[in-house]
Amino acid sequence: MAVIEEKRAYRLRWWTLITIAISILIIVLDATVMNVALPTIQRELNASSTQLLWMVNAYTMYSEL
Repeated sequence: MAVIEEKRAYRLRWWTLITIAISILIIVLDATVMNVALPTIQRELNASSTQLLWMVNAYTMYSEL
């Protein structure tokens, strides 16, 4: 019985690792998209560097919710 539970726990660890890795990948890709869009955002909204930094931080925090 203990061997079966150990195998199940081992399998569960891998699924947990895969889930976390995919989540982090999505967050990184999302932040990359935002950084690619920054020149257009700056041009269209006449934003300063400080305002762009606030936008990136707010977008990253919001996307993690």
